[in-house]
This record gives sequence, C-alpha cells and structure tokens, in this order.
Amino acid sequence: MEIKSSSKKIIISIDFEMRWGVHDLYGLNIEGYKKNLINSRQAVTSTLNMFKERNIRATWATVGALALNDWNEYFSYNSPIPNYSNKKLKILDSYSKIDPEGLFHFAPDLVKSIVETEGQELGSHSFSHLYFLEEGITVKDFVDDALLVKKIFEEKFKS
Repeated sequence: MEIKSSSKKIIISIDFEMRWGVHDLYGLNIEGYKKNLINSRQAVTSTLNMFKERNIRATWATVGALALNDWNEYFSYNSPIPNYSNKKLKILDSYSKIDPEGLFHFAPDLVKSIVETEGQELGSHSFSHLYFLEEGITVKDFVDDALLVKKIFEEKFKS
C-alpha cells in the first residue's frame, strides 16, 4: 500500500510578545493581564515540547526585547523611540518600576529554548512591539527597529 503525502502545507506562526503586546491596553496596571503572563512561561515550554514530540515546525514571531536579561540591558541598547501620534502606544520607562524583575518583559531563557528546539524558527515581531502602521512612525523607525532586533538575535543566538 502506497501512502502519498499531501502537497498542502500548514504554516504555524506564534506571536511571542508577553507584556510588550498588551502594554498599550494596560499601561501602568501590572495586575490587568498578570494571570495570563504568569502562565505564558509554562505555555511556551509545553508548546515547544508538544511540537518537538510531534515533529511540528513553527515560526515564533518574537519581540526582540524578550531576548534581553533585564531592564539594565534593555536601557543599554538605547532603543529607537518612535514618535507615535497616539501617545498611549509609547513604551514607558516606568514599566521598569511596575515590573522591576522584568518577569513580564524579558524571557531570554524561553527565546533560547525556541532557538535550540529542533524545527522551531525565531522570527522578529519588532523590538518592543512597534506598531508600524500608526501615525507618526517613519521608515527610519522601521529600519532602526529591524536592525536592533537583528543585532540582538545575532549577539545572543548567532542567528
């Protein structure tokens, strides 16, 4: 009996952004999404294990800042600060005060796990969840952001 494989392919892309992806909704309210963020670490590990067991390939669209260790490293990169017309979208330095350990903003161990898990691919979801189509964002903002993510991923993971 001959089994023919389907020529159809399914592409799995996972947004991995933690608090960077909801900062504009919750601002300085760290409690607003905390339960989901606490569970995200286990969810990533479980998903990686499941994908590995089943030989499932995926691209993890990862916010570049997640690869950093802490706020000191984050601030050391002097990340480009876009001039959003909607000021609610701006990343605030005060996020470091509501999450001083960076538990909800940084996960270099998880990003490393993605890189080291067979069949998993690291993709960029911008440095700190940049909203590219928002008013006030320039081509320079886009390019600077992409170059920063590239630099961090290359330094940390030789990708």
